[in-house]
Amino acid sequence: MADRKIKENLFTRLHSSFFWRFFSSYIILFLIPFFTIIVTYNYAAHSIEKSILRSNSNILYQFFSNVDAAFSEMSTIGKTLTNSTVVQQFAFRSKADMELPSVEAYYLNEAVNSFKQKEFENICIYFPEFSRVYNGRNGLALEDFYLTYYKDVATEEEYKNFLSESVTNYKTEIRSVNDDVLNPLLGVVFSQPASRSFHGAPGITAAITLSQDTLHQLFENSSVHSDGILMVFDGENKLLASSHPMSSDILSVYDGEKEMYYGTYQNQKYVLQFFPSQVSDCMYASAIPVNIFWEQLNNLRLTSFICILLCVLLSGFLAWKMTKVNYSPITGMIYTITETTGTVYDNKKNEMNFISDVLTSSFNEITTLTKKIELQEDTLRNNFLMHAMLGNAIEDAFDEERDIFLQHHIALNSDMFGIIYMFVEAVDESRLGDVREKQNQQILQFIIANVVQELCSEKHQGFLVPVAVNSYACIINFSGETFDSSRKADMQSVIKKSSAFLGQHFGIEITASLSEIHSNLPGIHKAYQEVTEAFTYRFLYGKGSIILFDDIQEKCFSFTGMEDNKVEYLLLSFIKDSSCMQDARKIMEELKSQSGISSNSSLEAIACYKYDLLIRFSRVTHQIGAAQLPESNALHASVLAAGTFTEMQDCFINTLTALRQYYQDSQKNFTLCDQVETYLKNNFQNPELSNIMLGEVFHISHAYLSRMFKMQKNISIADFLYKLRIDHAKKMLETTDETLESIAITSGFLSSSTFIKVFKKSEGITPGTYRKLKQQ
Repeated sequence: MADRKIKENLFTRLHSSFFWRFFSSYIILFLIPFFTIIVTYNYAAHSIEKSILRSNSNILYQFFSNVDAAFSEMSTIGKTLTNSTVVQQFAFRSKADMELPSVEAYYLNEAVNSFKQKEFENICIYFPEFSRVYNGRNGLALEDFYLTYYKDVATEEEYKNFLSESVTNYKTEIRSVNDDVLNPLLGVVFSQPASRSFHGAPGITAAITLSQDTLHQLFENSSVHSDGILMVFDGENKLLASSHPMSSDILSVYDGEKEMYYGTYQNQKYVLQFFPSQVSDCMYASAIPVNIFWEQLNNLRLTSFICILLCVLLSGFLAWKMTKVNYSPITGMIYTITETTGTVYDNKKNEMNFISDVLTSSFNEITTLTKKIELQEDTLRNNFLMHAMLGNAIEDAFDEERDIFLQHHIALNSDMFGIIYMFVEAVDESRLGDVREKQNQQILQFIIANVVQELCSEKHQGFLVPVAVNSYACIINFSGETFDSSRKADMQSVIKKSSAFLGQHFGIEITASLSEIHSNLPGIHKAYQEVTEAFTYRFLYGKGSIILFDDIQEKCFSFTGMEDNKVEYLLLSFIKDSSCMQDARKIMEELKSQSGISSNSSLEAIACYKYDLLIRFSRVTHQIGAAQLPESNALHASVLAAGTFTEMQDCFINTLTALRQYYQDSQKNFTLCDQVETYLKNNFQNPELSNIMLGEVFHISHAYLSRMFKMQKNISIADFLYKLRIDHAKKMLETTDETLESIAITSGFLSSSTFIKVFKKSEGITPGTYRKLKQQ
C-alpha cells in the first residue's frame, strides 16, 4: 500500500514538473505541423509524377497514332499491289521479256507510281524467281537495285534478308532494312503467289519503306522531355527505332499488366510506358529518366526542409512560453473535449486513455455516418445511371455532360461507354444460400459488383447497376487511350474472366450480352437498348453464353417453310415404322434443316418455325388418335415456356418419342380391345361383370385395360357395357310384355330401380314411357 502511494506521488510530481509540461507541449506543437508537411510533400510529389506521366502518355499516344497511320497506309499499298491484276499478269512473263521494255512494264511502273508519296522512301515490286525489282521508274536486277538505292543505308545481305523474310497479306509485320536504331529504314513486306488457283505460280513481293526523314520528323514533333526516349519494337521485342541510344533489354520488364514500369539502362533509371500498335505487330514505348521527377521537386524539398526547421524552433519557443504560464496542452484538450462533447472526465482516469477513448468513439461515429453517406451516394448514383440507361437522365440544367456525372461523384475517363448486361441463371445454394432471400440477394450483388468492377478497373472503370432480380448492367467508361477494337476486346475479356471466376469460386452461372461502343450520355441509352435486344437471343445462344450485339446484326429471316405432306409423312413414318433406326433428335434436325433454320437465323424466323411445328404435331397427334396423351396435351404450354432453342427442341423430341411409343403400344393392344369388346357383347347380361372381372379374365391390369380400351374405342368400358344393356332393354320393351323387373334382370341390371335410373339418364325418359311411345 505504501509503495503504491509513493508511485502515485511520483507520477503526480512528474505531471506537474516543468520538464513534463514542456516536453508534452513541444511534442504536440511539433508533430501536427510536421506530419502536415510530410503528407503535403508526398501528395505534391505524387501529383507531379502523375502529371508528367499523363503528359508523356498523351505524347506517346500522339506519336504512335501518327506512326500507325503511316504503317497502315504502307500495309494498304502492299496488299493492293500484290493483288493487282497488272502485277500478277506481269509475273508470268519470262525473264528475257522482263529485261526488255514493253507496254506491260510501263503499266507496272504506272501502278507503282500511283502510290508514290514523299513519306515513303521507296515502293517496289520484287519478283523472286527472276531476281528483278520494279520501283515505278525502271526495272533492275536485285543487285543493281540495291547498289542504286540502298547501299548507303544497309548492307546487301541486310536488304536481301529484308525482302526474303516476307509474310502473307493477312499479317502486318514491321521490320528494319538496317540495324541502326538511330537511323533506321523501317518497312513493310508482303508476298503471295501470282495466282492462288495455279500451283507453282511465280511469287510477288511488295516492299514499302518509310522515309528516314519522315521518322526523324515524327520523333522531333513529339514534345517529349529532352532526356526522354521514344522507341519502336517489332513483334519479337527487337528494338527497331529509337530517338536516343537505347537497348532492347529495356523491354524485358514489360508484362502487359501495369500502367508504368521501371527499367535501367547504363546506370540510369527510367520510368517506362508501353502502347501496342493497333495496325501491326510492333510496340511503342517511352522512357523518362527518374531524375526528371526529382528536378521538379527541388524547390518543394527546399521549402519543406525550411518549414520543418521553423517548426522545430517555433514549437520549442511556444512550448517554453506555455510552460512558463503553467499551461498544459493536454489539460486544454481535455477541457475542450468535455465542453464540446459533454463527456465527463474522471480525475482518477489516465488523461491519455481518456483522450484515446473519446477519439475512438468519435472515429466510430464518423465511420458509421460515412457508411450511411456512401450507401446514399451509391443509391443516388445507381438511380442516375438507371435513368441514363432508360434515356431519362436530365441534362438541360448543366453546361456540360461531365457536370452531371460529377454531381453523382463519377469522374469520367472519357466520353466513351459500353454496357455489359448480366443475368444470373443459377447459383450454388450450398455456398450462397437461397438467393430469393433479401440478404443473400445483397451478398450476390456485392460479389458480382466486386468481381466485375475490379476487372474493369485494370484498364477502364465500371459501375454495376441492379436492373431486376438476378439482372445487372455494368456501364463501362473507357479510358481515352484505346481504340474501339481494343475496347470491345476488353469488354469481352472482362465478362469472360468474370464468368469463369464466379463459376469456379461461387457456382454462379451467368448469361451476358455486350453492346457496341457509344459516346456521351445518350450513348448509354443506346448501349442499353442494344444489350436488351441482344439478350433476347439467349433463346438461340443458350444459357451461360456471351452474346455480342454486333453478332445479332448478321442474323436474317431464314425460315423457308415446310411442305405439309413431306413433314407429316416424315413424322408419321417415324411414329408408325418400328424398324426405323433414326432417333427423334435426328428427325428434328432434319425438320430444322428443311425449314432453313440455322445458327444465323433471327428470332422471328425461329418463332415461325416453332408455331409451324406446333400445327404439324397437332395434326399428326389427331391422325393417330393420341389427342388424350399427356405429352400431347402439355406440348403447347411446354414449348411456349421453353427458355432456349435447345429446350424447345427437347420438348418436341420428347413428344415425338411419346407418340411413337403410344402408337406402337396401341397397335399391340388393338387385338386385345377387340377381344374385350366381343366378350362384353356376349356376357353383358351378367350383372357382376366389371373392370376387375375383365382384368382377371384377360390376365391384365384392369386399370391399364380400361385406359387402353378408352383410347382405342373412344368410350369407356362402363359406358360401353351400359350401352349394350340399354340397347337390349329397348328391344324387349318394344317387342315383349315382360315386366320392368324381368327386363332389368335379363339385360344385366341388378335391380329394376337401377335399370330405371340408368335408362332415364341415357334416353331422357323412363322405360314405361318409352314402351307406351313405341306401342302407339
